[in-house]
Amino acid sequence: MLSSALQESIKTDNLEIIGLISELGQNLAEGELNQYSLANEIIIDEKEYFKVIDKKTASLFYACAKIGAITAGADRITIDEFGKVGRILGIAFQIRDDIFDYYKTDIGKPTGNDIREGKITLPLIYAFKNAPKEVSDEKMNIIRSFDFSPENIEILLNFAKHYGGIEYAQKTMETLLEEAEQIIRNVSIDNEYKIMLNLLLMYLKNRLF
Repeated sequence: MLSSALQESIKTDNLEIIGLISELGQNLAEGELNQYSLANEIIIDEKEYFKVIDKKTASLFYACAKIGAITAGADRITIDEFGKVGRILGIAFQIRDDIFDYYKTDIGKPTGNDIREGKITLPLIYAFKNAPKEVSDEKMNIIRSFDFSPENIEILLNFAKHYGGIEYAQKTMETLLEEAEQIIRNVSIDNEYKIMLNLLLMYLKNRLF
């Protein structure tokens, strides 16, 4: 898919668009490698979590937002502001997606799928940081054993919920969306487009899948 996007970008004869797609491919590859390394070495760190998101989901949204502004003929300031909004939306989207992993639902990913794949996301990271040491150590032993049985996954899901991981992730996402809303409010585009972008923010905040 990325190779197809690069081929299409070449047809635009726009070096900035071609550069954005090329950079996106590199970022996605680096992000995937970083995520694999974190899972393999069992590194639980919020900064590292956001580094992975920045290389993967945020990088994709960033490129799409900037390319959209470029093809619409926006000025340099607007293009850069759209890039900022895109990056923020990508991070918020991923956090929301990670929250879904903690609840049973008929739509979206299976519950506990991230943990099953060795991905330690924001709710669990926060719980490890705030739970009593003996509790954290007990849960860490489960992760280090790589014994992700249904029972152990349920234990880890409940651990994240009990120690405020879901609330923290939700608040982090909402703060990011408020930041994006502020940028949209100040960017020099027609109000009808601002309304559409704000509807997108609302969707990201409340989406159920």
